[in-house]
Amino acid sequence: RSKMAVAFITPAVLVPIKSIMMDLAQKGVGGELLTGTYLQFNSPQVFAELMKIPNLKVRLTGEVGFHQKGYWFDHQDYETLIIGSANLTMDALLKNAEWCLKVSSKHQGAVIQQFAAEFGNQWQAGVQLNAAWLTAYQKGWQAPVFFPYTTLFRSAEKSKVPAMVAIGTRSIFSRKLLISSFNFLLLPMLIPTWSISA
Repeated sequence: RSKMAVAFITPAVLVPIKSIMMDLAQKGVGGELLTGTYLQFNSPQVFAELMKIPNLKVRLTGEVGFHQKGYWFDHQDYETLIIGSANLTMDALLKNAEWCLKVSSKHQGAVIQQFAAEFGNQWQAGVQLNAAWLTAYQKGWQAPVFFPYTTLFRSAEKSKVPAMVAIGTRSIFSRKLLISSFNFLLLPMLIPTWSISA
Protein backbone atom coordinates (compact mmCIF):
# COMPACT_ATOMS: atom_id res chain seq x y z
CA ARG A 1 0.00 0.00 0.00
CA SER A 2 1.02 3.58 -0.46
CA LYS A 3 -0.11 7.01 0.65
CA MET A 4 1.12 10.06 -1.25
CA ALA A 5 0.59 13.74 -0.58
CA VAL A 6 1.85 15.62 -3.62
CA ALA A 7 1.23 19.17 -4.79
CA PHE A 8 2.25 18.98 -8.44
CA ILE A 9 1.71 16.20 -10.99
CA THR A 10 2.40 16.19 -14.72
CA PRO A 11 0.77 14.02 -17.42
CA ALA A 12 4.11 12.49 -18.47
CA VAL A 13 4.81 10.93 -15.07
CA LEU A 14 1.42 9.23 -15.09
CA VAL A 15 2.50 6.97 -17.95
CA PRO A 16 4.88 4.85 -15.81
CA ILE A 17 2.68 5.20 -12.74
CA LYS A 18 -0.36 3.79 -14.56
CA SER A 19 1.69 0.83 -15.75
CA ILE A 20 3.03 0.14 -12.27
CA MET A 21 -0.36 0.51 -10.64
CA MET A 22 -1.78 -1.96 -13.16
CA ASP A 23 0.83 -4.52 -12.12
CA LEU A 24 0.12 -3.83 -8.44
CA ALA A 25 -3.62 -4.24 -9.02
CA GLN A 26 -3.03 -7.84 -10.07
CA LYS A 27 -1.48 -8.40 -6.62
CA GLY A 28 -4.38 -6.70 -4.87
CA VAL A 29 -2.29 -3.66 -3.96
CA GLY A 30 -3.65 -0.13 -4.14
CA GLY A 31 -2.80 3.36 -3.01
CA GLU A 32 -4.09 6.75 -1.94
CA LEU A 33 -3.11 10.09 -3.45
CA LEU A 34 -3.85 13.46 -1.89
CA THR A 35 -3.29 16.45 -4.15
CA GLY A 36 -4.82 19.81 -4.93
CA THR A 37 -5.08 22.78 -7.25
CA TYR A 38 -2.36 25.05 -5.87
CA LEU A 39 -1.35 27.60 -8.55
CA GLN A 40 -3.55 25.59 -10.94
CA PHE A 41 -0.41 23.63 -11.81
CA ASN A 42 -2.27 20.33 -12.14
CA SER A 43 -4.08 20.31 -15.46
CA PRO A 44 -7.53 18.82 -16.08
CA GLN A 45 -5.74 16.15 -18.12
CA VAL A 46 -3.86 15.03 -15.02
CA PHE A 47 -7.06 14.59 -13.04
CA ALA A 48 -8.74 12.82 -15.95
CA GLU A 49 -5.88 10.33 -16.20
CA LEU A 50 -5.82 9.77 -12.44
CA MET A 51 -9.48 8.78 -12.60
CA LYS A 52 -8.51 5.95 -14.97
CA ILE A 53 -6.40 4.19 -12.31
CA PRO A 54 -8.90 1.93 -10.49
CA ASN A 55 -6.65 0.96 -7.58
CA LEU A 56 -5.61 4.53 -6.78
CA LYS A 57 -7.98 6.54 -4.63
CA VAL A 58 -7.59 10.28 -5.19
CA ARG A 59 -8.84 13.05 -2.94
CA LEU A 60 -8.42 16.81 -3.29
CA THR A 61 -7.50 19.06 -0.44
CA GLY A 62 -9.03 22.47 -0.05
CA GLU A 63 -6.09 23.63 2.02
CA VAL A 64 -4.75 26.95 0.75
CA GLY A 65 -1.13 26.76 -0.35
CA PHE A 66 -1.00 22.94 -0.35
CA HIS A 67 2.61 22.29 -1.36
CA GLN A 68 3.45 18.98 0.28
CA LYS A 69 5.53 16.09 -1.02
CA GLY A 70 5.31 12.99 1.14
CA TYR A 71 5.39 9.32 0.11
CA TRP A 72 4.50 6.51 2.55
CA PHE A 73 4.92 2.82 1.72
CA ASP A 74 3.82 -0.30 3.57
CA HIS A 75 6.27 -3.18 3.12
CA GLN A 76 4.18 -5.53 5.33
CA ASP A 77 6.76 -5.94 8.09
CA TYR A 78 7.86 -2.30 8.13
CA GLU A 79 7.02 1.11 6.65
CA THR A 80 9.05 3.78 4.92
CA LEU A 81 8.39 7.48 4.49
CA ILE A 82 10.02 9.81 1.99
CA ILE A 83 9.64 13.55 2.45
CA GLY A 84 11.36 16.15 0.33
CA SER A 85 11.16 18.59 -2.53
CA ALA A 86 10.29 16.15 -5.34
CA ASN A 87 6.83 16.42 -6.90
CA LEU A 88 5.39 13.77 -9.21
CA THR A 89 6.93 15.19 -12.37
CA MET A 90 9.43 13.62 -14.73
CA ASP A 91 11.82 16.52 -14.18
CA ALA A 92 11.72 16.03 -10.41
CA LEU A 93 12.26 12.28 -10.65
CA LEU A 94 14.87 12.16 -13.41
CA LYS A 95 16.40 15.59 -14.02
CA ASN A 96 16.15 18.11 -11.21
CA ALA A 97 18.38 18.30 -8.18
CA GLU A 98 16.04 17.55 -5.27
CA TRP A 99 16.36 17.11 -1.51
CA CYS A 100 14.60 14.02 -0.14
CA LEU A 101 14.79 12.27 3.21
CA LYS A 102 13.85 8.61 3.75
CA VAL A 103 12.97 7.25 7.18
CA SER A 104 11.97 3.76 8.28
CA SER A 105 9.56 2.58 10.96
CA LYS A 106 12.37 0.33 12.17
CA HIS A 107 14.15 3.39 13.52
CA GLN A 108 11.81 6.40 13.30
CA GLY A 109 8.37 4.95 13.97
CA ALA A 110 7.13 8.10 15.71
CA VAL A 111 7.86 10.25 12.65
CA ILE A 112 5.90 7.92 10.39
CA GLN A 113 3.00 7.85 12.84
CA GLN A 114 2.88 11.65 12.79
CA PHE A 115 2.76 11.63 9.00
CA ALA A 116 0.02 8.99 8.98
CA ALA A 117 -2.07 11.00 11.43
CA GLU A 118 -1.71 14.26 9.50
CA PHE A 119 -2.34 12.53 6.19
CA GLY A 120 -5.45 10.93 7.65
CA ASN A 121 -6.81 14.28 8.80
CA GLN A 122 -6.24 15.93 5.43
CA TRP A 123 -7.61 12.88 3.62
CA GLN A 124 -10.86 13.01 5.54
CA ALA A 125 -11.17 16.77 5.02
CA GLY A 126 -10.61 16.47 1.26
CA VAL A 127 -13.13 15.68 -1.47
CA GLN A 128 -13.08 12.67 -3.74
CA LEU A 129 -11.97 13.23 -7.32
CA ASN A 130 -14.96 12.64 -9.58
CA ALA A 131 -16.40 13.65 -12.95
CA ALA A 132 -18.53 16.48 -11.59
CA TRP A 133 -15.56 18.07 -9.81
CA LEU A 134 -13.41 17.71 -12.93
CA THR A 135 -16.03 19.37 -15.14
CA ALA A 136 -16.19 22.37 -12.81
CA TYR A 137 -12.39 22.58 -12.64
CA GLN A 138 -12.05 22.47 -16.42
CA LYS A 139 -14.36 25.47 -16.84
CA GLY A 140 -12.24 27.74 -14.67
CA TRP A 141 -8.76 26.33 -15.28
CA GLN A 142 -6.08 28.43 -16.93
CA ALA A 143 -2.62 27.08 -17.63
CA PRO A 144 -0.13 28.73 -15.27
CA VAL A 145 2.68 30.84 -16.69
CA PHE A 146 6.14 30.36 -15.22
CA PHE A 147 9.10 32.64 -15.83
CA PRO A 148 12.77 31.54 -15.82
CA TYR A 149 14.81 32.79 -12.88
CA THR A 150 16.75 35.15 -15.17
CA THR A 151 13.54 37.06 -15.87
CA LEU A 152 12.76 37.29 -12.17
CA PHE A 153 16.31 38.40 -11.41
CA ARG A 154 16.17 41.18 -14.01
CA SER A 155 12.79 42.29 -12.71
CA ALA A 156 14.24 42.50 -9.22
CA GLU A 157 17.10 44.64 -10.51
CA LYS A 158 14.74 47.04 -12.31
CA SER A 159 12.55 47.42 -9.25
CA LYS A 160 15.64 48.13 -7.12
CA VAL A 161 15.02 45.16 -4.83
CA PRO A 162 17.89 44.90 -2.33
CA ALA A 163 20.83 42.93 -3.73
CA MET A 164 20.55 40.13 -1.17
CA VAL A 165 16.94 39.49 -2.13
CA ALA A 166 17.72 39.45 -5.85
CA ILE A 167 20.71 37.17 -5.41
CA GLY A 168 18.66 34.88 -3.20
CA THR A 169 15.99 34.60 -5.88
CA ARG A 170 18.56 33.68 -8.48
CA SER A 171 20.24 31.06 -6.29
CA ILE A 172 16.94 29.41 -5.38
CA PHE A 173 16.15 28.77 -9.04
CA SER A 174 19.62 27.81 -10.23
CA ARG A 175 21.29 25.95 -7.35
CA LYS A 176 22.30 22.32 -7.81
CA LEU A 177 22.09 20.08 -4.75
CA LEU A 178 24.16 16.98 -4.03
CA ILE A 179 22.16 13.99 -2.82
CA SER A 180 22.27 10.18 -2.67
CA SER A 181 19.62 7.80 -4.04
CA PHE A 182 17.04 5.21 -3.07
CA ASN A 183 14.76 2.77 -4.83
CA PHE A 184 11.20 4.14 -5.00
CA LEU A 185 8.62 1.38 -4.50
CA LEU A 186 6.13 2.69 -7.06
CA LEU A 187 8.58 3.93 -9.71
CA PRO A 188 11.28 1.73 -11.26
CA MET A 189 13.82 4.51 -11.23
CA LEU A 190 16.28 6.10 -8.84
CA ILE A 191 15.24 9.20 -6.94
CA PRO A 192 17.74 11.17 -4.82
CA THR A 193 17.30 10.85 -1.05
CA TRP A 194 19.08 10.77 2.24
CA SER A 195 18.31 7.88 4.56
CA ILE A 196 18.40 8.00 8.36
CA SER A 197 19.40 4.66 9.87
CA ALA A 198 19.75 5.55 13.53
